[in-house]
Amino acid sequence: MGDSGTATTRGCPLIDDVQQVRHLKDRGGRFELMDEREAERFLRENNFFFKVKASAKCFSRYTNPGSERFGSYINLDFAYLAELTRLDHHLRKTVLSLTLDIEYYIKVQQDDHGRGGDPYELTAPFFESERERKARVLASRVSMSRNEKHFQPASE
Repeated sequence: MGDSGTATTRGCPLIDDVQQVRHLKDRGGRFELMDEREAERFLRENNFFFKVKASAKCFSRYTNPGSERFGSYINLDFAYLAELTRLDHHLRKTVLSLTLDIEYYIKVQQDDHGRGGDPYELTAPFFESERERKARVLASRVSMSRNEKHFQPASE
């Protein structure tokens, strides 16, 4: 197979910001609250298309196969996608910050209770209980009858 010089991902060619805007527009995306130039700049400078496009899955599409708009988005303006990606960024940043703070306070609490020492010894009971829990879940999902394994969906 020859190399066409075009970057690809999973067999699809990568497209630039102008082509990304055209792609969304072809699928019913509007550019009224944020015009096409602003959208191109947003994609080029702040984000990447796959993250923005993933947010579009939250929006409805026309489902009537007889309609000329079949498969197109309903009332989807690019500004909504841009705002969702901004919110996602802030949420991820906040969750990461909280996680790091919780980790720090747990470490401080362990030191305050005189449990300093080998971190592997401190975490071993937790990891052992997780191994046991996973083994119980797996055992509840697999039943042995007539030497055949049958998968049982999780009821959790």
